[in-house]
Amino acid sequence: MNTCRLLVIVGVLFSWTMASQAKSSGTIYFTGAVAESPCSFTVSATVLKTTCYRDGSYLQGQQRTLQNTDFARGDLPQNLGYSDVTWVNQQQKLAMMTITYN
Repeated sequence: MNTCRLLVIVGVLFSWTMASQAKSSGTIYFTGAVAESPCSFTVSATVLKTTCYRDGSYLQGQQRTLQNTDFARGDLPQNLGYSDVTWVNQQQKLAMMTITYN
């Protein structure tokens, strides 16, 4: 009788562990796109610095000097896109930066 009771207890405990293992296994299906973070831009009074993070490392950043008269188009590292800066007001105190990713 004791052997039978022991087998029942072991059987019940074993069935619970099998059920918990069954819940933790399976297949996950993913649809969609994984997107990387955009490049970051640091702007001071005279310098625009570009930093891009791709594939687990930082790409060679770009540093442009901001002049009041000329904002040339600046390319992002590894041809990720480009940045354009244009003046918003005539006093050239307020500018707008547009980032375009390829």
